[in-house]
Amino acid sequence: MNTSQPQQLNVVFLPYVAPGHMIPVVDTARVFARHGANVTIITTHANALTFQKAIDSDFSRGYCIRTHVLQFPASQVGLPDGVENVKAGTSQEMVYNISLGISMLQDQIELLFQDLQPDCFVTDILHTWAVESAAKLNIPRLHFFLSSYFTSCTTHFIRKHKPHERLASDTQKFLIPGLPHNIEITTLQLEEWVRTKNQFSDSLGSVYDSENKSYGALYNSFHEIEGDYEKLYTSTKGIKSWSVGPVSAWVNRGDEEKANRGHKEDIAQESEWLNWLNSKQNESVLYVSFGSLTRLSHGQIVEIAYGLEDSGHDFILVIRKKDGVGSKENKIWTSTVDTVVRREEIAKAVVLLMGSEEESKEMRRKARELGDAAMKTIEEGGSSYNNLMQLLDELKSLKISRALEKNKLDT
Repeated sequence: MNTSQPQQLNVVFLPYVAPGHMIPVVDTARVFARHGANVTIITTHANALTFQKAIDSDFSRGYCIRTHVLQFPASQVGLPDGVENVKAGTSQEMVYNISLGISMLQDQIELLFQDLQPDCFVTDILHTWAVESAAKLNIPRLHFFLSSYFTSCTTHFIRKHKPHERLASDTQKFLIPGLPHNIEITTLQLEEWVRTKNQFSDSLGSVYDSENKSYGALYNSFHEIEGDYEKLYTSTKGIKSWSVGPVSAWVNRGDEEKANRGHKEDIAQESEWLNWLNSKQNESVLYVSFGSLTRLSHGQIVEIAYGLEDSGHDFILVIRKKDGVGSKENKIWTSTVDTVVRREEIAKAVVLLMGSEEESKEMRRKARELGDAAMKTIEEGGSSYNNLMQLLDELKSLKISRALEKNKLDT
């Protein structure tokens, strides 16, 4: 039921069912609620467990935010009960079926709109069908892109000009066209879906092609870190965009909020390694994690582990038990690595980052400056803060315009 005030924005969010996609979209929904919007997050039961504690906490503080849970059609897409997130998939086929299951909820979501009466539909960019759903209600659909403007721009120009298809070998460098900086890469450094034609690449290609059908884009970025590419994206794609990041910093400021963000794994001997970490000097321990979806080969994991050890610096390396150094199992379906980076290169990079030389200190100083800028940009008067306020004002104006148009038609 819609319980918002007449002039309050009703905004519906639909995250994609992968941890790296879901968490920032939920954080963005919480940001909207903290600035006066009436927010509903639509997801399935298993996915709601990832973030429901944060939503309940916000609701208890008086913010208008809730989760609406839909039944995932597991049997219809040939999946076991409870497998509703890409993280639980063990093959490309399972990942495809999970995505298919979410898209099958479109009719239920559109029926739900009759009660929610949304003024805006914010979805992950991967939900291309959301454009059609929003159009039926004549409301704006905003797509959320979790990566960077730089990623969008490079992908756009590589797909448009295809410079890698004119090279003699996959190891030959080429200049990415259209960018404000001269950046050279090899074909092997491209994402697999860009260089390999298959069902997955066709699917992601259609995602990028659908961008222009959205009212606009939300980016988990901020002007100070990539302003040149923010401008390039807007001028190249011809659609509106708002950088409102880093969204985590808006809503996860306390230690408890940070610790409970996303799904919390059961960690063996947690107190032991926390005591070890607390015994170290500030900024002396390197944290290494490739997320919950990346599958590295056994050989690459071994090289990373030995490279970190050989660097002589303290580190924490986060790996799945089944992907551990002692495991021979090798499942690569999300991220394919064609070549193994050797331990010598890894150790050299760690020493450069963590060392006491002036170059190392300068790198860390610049990182701290960006960290400070990230916090300032979400404060009143900061670029992300101003972008959010401008977006909310624009959505309110659109709501008023639709109401006036409806009154004209009714009379």
